[in-house]
Amino acid sequence: MNRKKSDNFCLKFFLNFFQNFFQKDLYFCGIFSLILVGLFNNYEFKNISVLYGFLALFLIFLTTNLLLFLLSFSHKILKISLIILLFFSTINLYVQNKYGYILDEIMIANALDSLGHIDDAIDFNLFLYFGFLTIIPAIILINLKLKKTNLKIKFISAIIAIILSTILILFSPKQIFNFAINAVSPASYISSSYRYYHRFSSARAIAKNRQSLINFYNFNYVDKIKDDENKLKIVLVIGESLRADHLQLFGYNRITTPNLAKQKNLLKFRSQAFYSVTTPAITDLLSSRLNSEFMDIPKEKSLVDLMKNLDFKTYWFSMQSSKQFGTEMLNIMAMEADEFFFRDHIRIDLPNKNNIYDADLLPYLQRVMNKNQRSFIILHSFGSHTHYFERYPSEFRKFADECGKDLKSCSVEQINNSYDNTVLYTDYFLNEIVKIIDQSNAILFYISDHGSFLGENGIYANGNLDGSKSNAHNVPMFIYFSQKLMENNFFQQKMLKAKNNQQKQITPDYFFDSVLDCSSVESNLIKSRRLSVCGN
Repeated sequence: MNRKKSDNFCLKFFLNFFQNFFQKDLYFCGIFSLILVGLFNNYEFKNISVLYGFLALFLIFLTTNLLLFLLSFSHKILKISLIILLFFSTINLYVQNKYGYILDEIMIANALDSLGHIDDAIDFNLFLYFGFLTIIPAIILINLKLKKTNLKIKFISAIIAIILSTILILFSPKQIFNFAINAVSPASYISSSYRYYHRFSSARAIAKNRQSLINFYNFNYVDKIKDDENKLKIVLVIGESLRADHLQLFGYNRITTPNLAKQKNLLKFRSQAFYSVTTPAITDLLSSRLNSEFMDIPKEKSLVDLMKNLDFKTYWFSMQSSKQFGTEMLNIMAMEADEFFFRDHIRIDLPNKNNIYDADLLPYLQRVMNKNQRSFIILHSFGSHTHYFERYPSEFRKFADECGKDLKSCSVEQINNSYDNTVLYTDYFLNEIVKIIDQSNAILFYISDHGSFLGENGIYANGNLDGSKSNAHNVPMFIYFSQKLMENNFFQQKMLKAKNNQQKQITPDYFFDSVLDCSSVESNLIKSRRLSVCGN
């Protein structure tokens, strides 16, 4: 009997001790800081030693703890703040685990630009993440009754945290601080959000004041086509995540571009991509500025507006994005066109179709091609965007045993199979465009915005790396002169010049000038830079 009482006493003692310890707001802040830093980071220390990595984790633990100390003077504010931190930490961890990259300010901007197809970036696992890492802890937090800690003890603890943090910041290598701020949650996404706001907060004001390029340079369309019934059509296809080393045309060991390989008037170029995400990549491609002069929101309007000022009817048909708030750069450029629509418009036009693919843009292209007018048409495709297996109909599953939504659970072969099927479908899509334009005076330009990591170094999809620094982001650029246009001596000469430049290593800086020069647009800007593949 005495032994039973003794056991009950010990149990009650430890339960009371644990309860009192956990309910004390000071100790609770320390435990929760440990959870935020310890549970919501995946410990993949890239480009840094393990020792420096753990010192960075310790630094963020100290600063997180200090922040929670300050918030703990109001338990209500503390709980609300913790639930918010849990929410964003869960998103950050999901992105790290699924794709192997960090949510920096460019990724945040790109995600907001792509809200129209956010469903393609998530899967069922995200709901499991939120269930176990956000919702359940939030319910516990709401019902937990915290107790105030002695102010003297809290003050001493805060001083110790400040001293240790200061020592780490001042006396440890700068690499530790940079890694802590940019790669360790929750500091990483907090600092990225600040940088995003600082970088893009003035976007709306700048966008309103952008001016047409004709105010800065001389541009002149020289009409070389005498057939009034068949005016020039320029079709510009912007690809998505297509890397050159997976194309048969560039020596890949699989037959992924059987249709394009047969096209005699198709010219191919290998280009480095300057960016690994869509928004800055396309902004750069359609801007007159060289990459060394890049601006997130250029002060000058895009190629779309320029073509409109050269008396071309302009169109932007996108399989991506949606109008959203109309303030992101992709939308700003699209709305410079005479006619534009996004992915949600296609879904309205095809209400009974479960899946829409790039080829669903073809009827809209055909409609414009039937008009007797000079036209500049941009088709923004979905190409090889993750999830790869959702980008093509079943008849293009040539390479079997595909990867599903969870890339990390797939083998290299499975990922390559599903990715290569997207390339095969892009080959079909471009070949169908060739069929549509071949009997018109038309030029087709194709370039991918960036490539895609297929698991190299544990990175999937976009990655955080500068595109020009990775083989995964070498992309194809194509130019196709229609059969009808090849009857024209002027364009025959343009094609021959471009053909002689196919081995030249190019960058996106060539794209703007090439589109204009190959299409018989003259400019003092193009002449001075000599960046057109159709030039000398």
